[in-house]
Amino acid sequence: MDRFRRMSAAARLLCDLVAVGNAEGALGRASRLAAAGRKVQAFRAYAAAARAGLAEAQYQVGRRYLDGGGVPPSPAESERWLVRAAGQGHLAAQVLLAKLLLQDRDGPPAAGVGSGRPASKLFDRGAAAPDFNAAARWARRAAEGGSAEGQAVLAHILSAGPESMRDPDKAHFWYRASAKGGCPQGMLGFALSLARRSDPQADHRQQVVELIRRAADAGVPEAMFLLGTFAQHGVGLAPDKAVAAGHYRRAADAGHMAAARALGQLHLTGVDRDPEKAASWFRLAASGGDRHAQADLANLLLAKDGTHESLAATRRWFEDAAAAGDPVSQFNYGLCLAEGVGGPPDEAAAVGWFRRAADRLVNAQYWYGRMLCDGRGVAADPVDGRSWITRAAEAGMAEAEVALAALMVNGTGGSRDHAGAKPILERAAARGHVEAMFALGALNNGGYDLPVDRRAAQRWFLAAAEQDHAPAQLMLGRYLARGLAGEANAAESRRWLERAAAQGLSEV
Repeated sequence: MDRFRRMSAAARLLCDLVAVGNAEGALGRASRLAAAGRKVQAFRAYAAAARAGLAEAQYQVGRRYLDGGGVPPSPAESERWLVRAAGQGHLAAQVLLAKLLLQDRDGPPAAGVGSGRPASKLFDRGAAAPDFNAAARWARRAAEGGSAEGQAVLAHILSAGPESMRDPDKAHFWYRASAKGGCPQGMLGFALSLARRSDPQADHRQQVVELIRRAADAGVPEAMFLLGTFAQHGVGLAPDKAVAAGHYRRAADAGHMAAARALGQLHLTGVDRDPEKAASWFRLAASGGDRHAQADLANLLLAKDGTHESLAATRRWFEDAAAAGDPVSQFNYGLCLAEGVGGPPDEAAAVGWFRRAADRLVNAQYWYGRMLCDGRGVAADPVDGRSWITRAAEAGMAEAEVALAALMVNGTGGSRDHAGAKPILERAAARGHVEAMFALGALNNGGYDLPVDRRAAQRWFLAAAEQDHAPAQLMLGRYLARGLAGEANAAESRRWLERAAAQGLSEV
């Protein structure tokens, strides 16, 4: 039986080769089949030539095992065949192998070395971790063999790989060689390397912009995004938001998630202002994993900036992402339910989503604590609510710090502690939280278990009043009218009282 199997395997190989004449014939036939779109037949012909030892065929087999061209994807098989081709000096195989070795299970293609294909299809090596040393060896062989793309990959490793492997000067050398060789990723890398070099005798701005423009024209999404940034802020280009939007659109259409978010922001700040379009681009960026875009979407929802249909679509997007386990979306969907944005409110369901996200998300801890303290959608439990708000405050969330201080001042869910509340409010005020500033003015004004300090109270009321806080403007006007912290100032008092009145708050 073993002999029969060996003979059958030999016979199959012989039949493969005879069917196309010889190994070279198999390779030529495979190329023709591939050009005709006959992927399965092309793969079989490439495999026959690869088993006969042709490096080009081995490379083609390795490629097809990566992207599923005529055969089910198999990163392990891809690596095996690429190693065979690369070992014979095949430059393209060396480059692709280096890029494959740089990837991990969850990571996208390393910046500056992507192929333009979706990361999930091209660079998923299963449970394998990046192997920077092996990647560098193959990239160096390709770079020294004259491959401009290999030079870009090697430069990337030397500039952004593990700290022990970094060498900015050598990276600059290889990026420059790659750019000279016409590699778009090399042009982008060389431009960024030039921009980082601190040479007071040289101004590289125009060269940087031109290199990035060439990379963008060659279809590199990151270069398109950078051109949009330059046009938006007037870096090496005349500032022009419309031009910036055009560059962002090209990059976003090519799958650049940060560009999609930037385009959404432009639709909120004057370039064809359109909250509907903004929400659409934010959803695209958020679906690609951009957490900032998820926050932008949440802000649009809370501001109710958009039509009912748009808000409802965004709410559905958060619901789907929340059900898939994304904690940020769980929190945002909870907000939609709690505030009735994009659909009817459901506070009980909101509490559940906030709780699911609270173990990993500070904002969810704060909102879950608030719902418990207020008894919204759940039986009131101020003790547990205060503990969750405390966790969020200890993580540095200013809103939670202010809420915790209020609980401590009122003795809700725990002991009353005016002295302990004061430094918590000071931390929030230092982050610019206007309610914390007003609360510090009130604490120093008297009536609490703290020494009265009118000067400090006036300083805090002024800080809040300058940020258009109407109650602070009213209190500041009273202080200045009566000279409570020193000399009276009738003119300034009148000015602040008038500003408070304009917001609907006036002296009785």
